[in-house]
Amino acid sequence: MALIRAVSIAPGSSEILANLGRALVVEGKFGEAIIVLEGALRLSPDTASSHNNLGRAYQRAGRTGDGRTALRRALALQPDEAEALNNLGNVSLALGDAEGAKELVGRSMTLSPGNAAFCGNYVMALLYAGSTSAAELRVAAGREVASRRKSRGSGATFASGSKSALRLGFVSADLCSHPVGETLLSVIAAIDRREAEVYLYA
Repeated sequence: MALIRAVSIAPGSSEILANLGRALVVEGKFGEAIIVLEGALRLSPDTASSHNNLGRAYQRAGRTGDGRTALRRALALQPDEAEALNNLGNVSLALGDAEGAKELVGRSMTLSPGNAAFCGNYVMALLYAGSTSAAELRVAAGREVASRRKSRGSGATFASGSKSALRLGFVSADLCSHPVGETLLSVIAAIDRREAEVYLYA
């Protein structure tokens, strides 16, 4: 890997270490990423992106509390960083704070409105937040469908050579007489069938 070679040439470069740490997070090597990113932050402690990536690595390694601390530091340095807001929202949800997650991921969507991953995380936070109305969930789910379709390209052509609608699958053992099922039915009813094919798996 070129970044590892770069580190051997310039071991004191916080920028190279930060880039290597981010690459390790993407590769799922969270333990290695933590070591590298902690080293980068010793050299350059006020780099918001390194705190953000370290927070992601901590969370994925099961160190959720440390992840929250690192992400809060990232946002103290760069308050409008959409990715850090989204990541802190995910950590908050993992720690049982659905309302906090809803607020944080909502802010990330305001800063990056076309990001389909942020929209998906927002829908997840809404599902766990007790204050969510069916109407609010319908709007959020519709936004996620639109974002994913836009990121794919409205005229996407598949391997078969034909154009196809987005395929949405809902999987739950609670799709029948259960509050989850009742909430999802209203969401599903709001999906434009010209834009998406809906599949239910119970």
